[in-house]
Amino acid sequence: MKTAKTLMLGSGLLLAGLLTGCETVSENPGATTGAVLGTAAGAAAGYAIGGPNHRTEGALIGAGAGALGGGVIGHEAYDKPQKQKVQQQQQMTDQQRTYEQQMQQQQLQLQQQQQQLQLQQQQLDDQKKKKAGGYDY
Repeated sequence: MKTAKTLMLGSGLLLAGLLTGCETVSENPGATTGAVLGTAAGAAAGYAIGGPNHRTEGALIGAGAGALGGGVIGHEAYDKPQKQKVQQQQQMTDQQRTYEQQMQQQQLQLQQQQQQLQLQQQQLDDQKKKKAGGYDY
């Protein structure tokens, strides 16, 4: 009986680890937590449902089903919305960066136009002085 519980727990935890895939706990905390909780709940349910003759098999099947179901539910309920939120924030950051670049370009264009206007004004002033005889050559 103790061996069956140990086997059930070890198999369930191994299965939960495999089902969470290559991504780390920090990348998918919802899926990982869901898989672990699902494994425990599924193993307990399978152990009880399996009856006295099939407790080990029931626990293993329940652990697998619970890990899979818990992982999917955890991903959909927590991880997916979190990733969407991060993507939205990234899009907003990209839009802000684009806006700032456009504003810098416009500011540069305005400075260039102002310099051209100053140059034209200087040329007009020079022409007026030349006509009025205001230059000393």
